[in-house]
Order: sequence, then structure tokens, then C-alpha cells
Amino acid sequence: MGYPWSAGNVLTATDLNSALAAKTDLALTQSVKTGDYTFAKADLPNLVVANKATAIVFTLPTDATVSTWGTGSTIKFLNIGAGVLTITAAVGVTINANTTFATSKGGMLVWSAANTWTLVPFSGGVDRATYSATTGSPTITTVAGKTCIKWTGSGSVTTTAGMVTVLLVGGGSGGGYGTSTNDNNRGGGGGGGAGGYVAYDVYFDDSGTWPVTVGAGGGLEAVGNASAVFPWVAAEGGGNGGRGASGAYVGDGGSGGGAGGWAAGMRTAGSARSSKMGNSGVAVSSDGGGGGGKGAAPTTRTGGVGQASSITGSSVTYAAGGTGGAVGSSPLAGAANTGNGGDGGPWSGGVSTNSGAAGGSGVVILVFG
Repeated sequence: MGYPWSAGNVLTATDLNSALAAKTDLALTQSVKTGDYTFAKADLPNLVVANKATAIVFTLPTDATVSTWGTGSTIKFLNIGAGVLTITAAVGVTINANTTFATSKGGMLVWSAANTWTLVPFSGGVDRATYSATTGSPTITTVAGKTCIKWTGSGSVTTTAGMVTVLLVGGGSGGGYGTSTNDNNRGGGGGGGAGGYVAYDVYFDDSGTWPVTVGAGGGLEAVGNASAVFPWVAAEGGGNGGRGASGAYVGDGGSGGGAGGWAAGMRTAGSARSSKMGNSGVAVSSDGGGGGGKGAAPTTRTGGVGQASSITGSSVTYAAGGTGGAVGSSPLAGAANTGNGGDGGPWSGGVSTNSGAAGGSGVVILVFG
């Protein structure tokens, strides 16, 4: 008994076996293109394949060009060449999605309204962004097969939409003054708070040229400045260390400044505005409190330990808090482009100055690929 069957037919094993043996798999016919191409109505049942070593462009024509596509029309495409495939729209046509595809990427264009298409990617996950230009003289290296761009001064970057791995550190703050006395009003300057530390994947949901800001470190008892890739991501500058004895000038920030020391009691330390970027500073007694940093929070005059990262291929510790001042101590500035806080100034001890040290400038690192 042959297909199609009707109500009331009794099917035998032979009928079913014959029908299954005669079935045809609905495999897509591949239409391979080695040069720029404009989609046609004949592509609807096919898989249009780009195969070119250099850049290639597929263009979506207007509805009128093909005498309308029709509701539910879909065009499926795949890039197997080394060149980047770009899907462009003719004048008057809109595509609601990212339209650039690296090798082994593809998708399906769905006609959703007159001269309007929605693109649904085949590939799992989210496409990575690519960059085409930078300013500000960043250092560009290849790390584990990916492009790593490090800014130590402000500039810009031009990208496509997509996911970018980022590491941003705001400028570290300066440490506080210590006192010159050795009595109940003595106290070391608080260590400067580290700049906020941000490290994760960020989705840039548009293409364009984006300003890159590397935050400057704060001077004596001054907050650090934020680092940012506007408008996508930012890391706040560190909070400044407090002044010895009086406790004045202590600040909040990416990490909080350490409290100024005071022999007669405890002063208040600065707070981290977000625990995801760093930790608060700490208060101790005569010595200045340690400035907050990323990683383990400070508990004594020693600042927060910071966070080690090998994003550039070598391990560097970023966002460490400054150390609070002690009797006769020699404060150190935060290293440039680490976002580390500056140390607090010493108290008494016959030193010639009781000044604290400046915080280190921040850094912006983006990884593409």
C-alpha cells in the first residue's frame, strides 16, 4: 500500500518498511560564494556559504528587487573562509543585529517586516568584539593567541560590538601626613587606598570609537582618579589616607584610605564604595592604618595585598593599599600604572618630613579574540 494513506487503511510491516526506505533527508543544498554576493530568492532553501581568504560582503536587497520576499522567509549563511564576512543592507533595508562574522561563524536572516530582517546567529555564545584602531600609544602584544592592548596614558579604541575582556584599575590615592610630635597627639598618616580593580568580560553593545581614560594617582592626602572605557566600564580612584592625630582628609573610593593614627584613640578609616572593586581601609592606634586594596583586606598598618594578574603574559600585582606611617618610617609612592596607594607619613622619630607619598596611576587593559 503506497503513501499517502487514507483513514481506514491497515498498514503492514512491508508498507512501513517501504515508506521508510524511500524517505529523503532534508539536507540543505550549499551555495558556495568566493566573492561579494547579493542574496536572491533562490537562496531561501539553501545554505549560502562564504569561502574567501580575504574580506567578503553579502548584501540584502530591497523587497522590491525580488518582488517581495514573503512572510517567514529565511536566508541561512555560513563563513568557512579566512576572511571576515560582512552582511550589509541595501539602501532602505534594516538588519537588527551584529553583521560581522569571522570564520566558522554564521546565522539565519529572518524577514520580519517590509525591508526589515532579524539576524539570529548559529554559533553558541556571544561574538567577541574586534578592534581596528587605537590612540594614546598603547602597548599591543599577543598573549595566548589573543591581542592584548595596554594603555598607560589616555587615548581611544575603535571596536565592533561584542565581548571584550577588560582589566581596569583606577589611580591609587596619596597617603596622609604624620605628626612631628611624640606624645598623646602623635600619629602616623593613613595609607592611601588603592584604585578600584575591575576584571571581567564586558559586552560592548555597539560599534564605535570609545575614549580610554587612565586615572592619575592622587597626591598627598588626595584621592586617585577613575580609569574608564566610556561608556562601557569604569574603575573608581582610591580613597585618600587620613592625617595623623586629627584623622582629617580620609576618603572613600575604589578602596578606602587608611585612618590616620592617634595615640589617644582610633580615627575612622575610609570605605570601599563597592566590595567588588576593593576593600575598606583600617584604623590602628599610633601608627597610620593600612589603605584598602583588592584581595585580602588590611588588618594592621600594612595595606591591602592587591590582586595579581597575568593578563599581559607576566604576573603583576595591582591595586595594593598603601602602608600606614610609623615612627621614623620612610613612605613609598605607589608604582606607576598599578593603582597602588601611597604610604602614609611617619610620626616623630627625628625624620625631616612627615609627608606621605603619592598613589600610583591606574591602567586600562583590553583583550580581543
